[in-house]
Amino acid sequence: MMQDELLPCGFPTSLIRKLLLRNYPNQRISNEAIVLASELIRNFVQEAHHRAEIEAECEMEINGDDDDKSSCESGSKNAAKSFETDNQNEHATVDRVKSYKIATIRHDHIAKIACELLMDFS
Repeated sequence: MMQDELLPCGFPTSLIRKLLLRNYPNQRISNEAIVLASELIRNFVQEAHHRAEIEAECEMEINGDDDDKSSCESGSKNAAKSFETDNQNEHATVDRVKSYKIATIRHDHIAKIACELLMDFS
């Protein structure tokens, strides 16, 4: 495996190798271990993104003018899932897309979910 080759998860091999060798620089690492570690990192990043997205959506609903704030208390609804289910009725979809606001994930959203995320992945 070449040093700058991209793994199936999208991370460069050299980056994963450097991360793995950070604490143990003399350790030998097989290519299979690099692939497995990259998959674990990919899962971690995806889960962090998903949780931070939910946090951002909840904050947007709480700070917005929406009267229905119960969805954050019982778990945030995902706009993409709502969009997919609305695809059966094209006119309703267009109206709902116009009403969607895009939640921006900020560093404070990641900080809020970091502790629980790290505990889940430990």
